[in-house]
Amino acid sequence: MAYLQSSSSFHLSLLAMETSDSPLQHNLFQESFRDAWTRLLESSTKFHVVTWGTLLLYLSSYYLSSLPGFIYQFIPAMKKYKIQQDKTETWEDQWKCFKMTFHHIFTVQIPMSLAVYFLVEYADLPCDWNSMPRWYSVIAQIFGCFLIEDTWEYFMHRLLHHRRLYQHLHKVHHAFKAPFSIQATYAGQAEILIFGTGFSLGMYIFCNHLFSVWLCTMARIVQNTHVHR
Repeated sequence: MAYLQSSSSFHLSLLAMETSDSPLQHNLFQESFRDAWTRLLESSTKFHVVTWGTLLLYLSSYYLSSLPGFIYQFIPAMKKYKIQQDKTETWEDQWKCFKMTFHHIFTVQIPMSLAVYFLVEYADLPCDWNSMPRWYSVIAQIFGCFLIEDTWEYFMHRLLHHRRLYQHLHKVHHAFKAPFSIQATYAGQAEILIFGTGFSLGMYIFCNHLFSVWLCTMARIVQNTHVHR
């Protein structure tokens, strides 16, 4: 009961913030963005927009944010910033990693995109333009999601390093000597679901619109690939 009250109070406070005038309400891109968002919602069903839109957002964010780290290995000037100078990524390792992440699209990411749709339905999150949150509200929601997930990930990561769990759940993620961006999701399905639970909790507690869910997802993916460079 206390949890529901705190969650409701947070959403009410965000709603109060959003009723005020937005400093960006007359920006040059708002009309174009509004038209594009409206066409997106009108072009298909809510199920397709949320499910396939989430999957497309994940794939584009993940592979595009991993691309700079991949390119850096071919730029001599960037090698001096590499922390583990004595450890290099091999083509075999990178190809092996890519194949597993591609396999995860069908075994993990599509089911998780479906889960996002059910989360949106269960939490009754709006998708329409009129309910679009203000920019400062979105920033607050992203911060809240990061806070929840980072806390969850810290304790789960320590737990997965327990000798009884490491061999069965977490060892796969440490298969490579030198980390690289695309390795962020090189893990077993169980481990991905464990860490994904923390992110889902953050979205359920803080996000009040589909747009917020998508931005939180994109921000977390970019951050996750960045720390694995």
